[in-house]
Amino acid sequence: MPLVSIIIVSYNVRSFLEQCLFSVTAAVAGLDSEVIVVDNYSSDDTVKTLETRFPLVKFVAAGTNLGYSKANNLGWKMSRGEVVLFLNPDTLLGEGAVKSSLQILEDKEVGAVGVRMVDGRGVFLRESKRGFPSPGTSFFKMAGFANFFPKSGIFARYYLGHLPEKKVQDVEVLSGAFMMVRRQILVEHGGFDEDFFMYGEDVDLSYRIMKAGFRNVYNGMETIVHFKGESTQKNAFYTFHFYNAMRIFVKKHYGEKSRIFSDFLGAGIWMKKLVAGFGKRGAKRPVRGQVSVALLGSEAERLEAQAILESDSKVKRVYLPDGKMVIADEWVVCVGRGSWREAIVGLERSGRHFRFRFHAAGSGSIVGSDSSNHTGTYITILSGNA
Repeated sequence: MPLVSIIIVSYNVRSFLEQCLFSVTAAVAGLDSEVIVVDNYSSDDTVKTLETRFPLVKFVAAGTNLGYSKANNLGWKMSRGEVVLFLNPDTLLGEGAVKSSLQILEDKEVGAVGVRMVDGRGVFLRESKRGFPSPGTSFFKMAGFANFFPKSGIFARYYLGHLPEKKVQDVEVLSGAFMMVRRQILVEHGGFDEDFFMYGEDVDLSYRIMKAGFRNVYNGMETIVHFKGESTQKNAFYTFHFYNAMRIFVKKHYGEKSRIFSDFLGAGIWMKKLVAGFGKRGAKRPVRGQVSVALLGSEAERLEAQAILESDSKVKRVYLPDGKMVIADEWVVCVGRGSWREAIVGLERSGRHFRFRFHAAGSGSIVGSDSSNHTGTYITILSGNA
């Protein structure tokens, strides 16, 4: 298989990035690969803390916050791989995610590959596969029709709701959280458009890939965790930047339809406000009170996680079940002897019923998320908890 370069842009998510890098290490085992982390001027000592833990990862400390597009472009231009994987730092990969996607990319007609994503509760993230934001598609999305008719090929076209989740198939738009692209395409047609401040850069790149004559393929047979964060809150901030990103995209690619798009999307926002109470505040951050925690893994892995939990004042009791049933508020899956893929399967099966957390053996943190609308919770032995 060809050399694959993994580009991760990080900003103040040290603990999530640590877990991500452990999962990436397992996912690229046996592959010719390189990992480049571009840190956007984080204030949490990301580079200083993690570069000693991951000596094979190249850390690039930006002197300022370059933004998502610029930082990714900086990263891939420094890379050497024939294939470039753009990956978010708040993701966890199963062992087969990179290899199976590379196999799909062996088809010379395929330009980019994405995967199925779930959030920290194991819930499928619809943005894993999307359609292009035409005026009508954007209107139905912003007006909330996609939520009322999630399987419709018309009302839910933004999320391609009519297509099955767990299947390998051609789609129009892939998510920038995991986007594997041929280097040839990036060199000849450019990387991310730096005009996009937030949202839309992956839509734009997906469109240019297809315009160049290649296919975008959704690998629904592989699942990764994407915790997401506060930037995805469905509030006025989100709506403004979503609208602006779609406006830039349509003006750039649709030309004369840009005025029609503005009218359609404006009507969609108005309808959403009327029907769904758009003016209300976003979802409240889950409150984490005193909790009991059960640990899953080998004895050594559980003792390691227990040491981290002891630094958290909100943990009232820690269970180390040994084949026994216990009732706990949170479950920490220690990944070492077990696999990331098994941990992700466990999350999907039980994440709606129990709070799941992840701890890579040898790491100094535990991470998880109870809402895809907010940054997740983490505990780190280095600087307390959040």
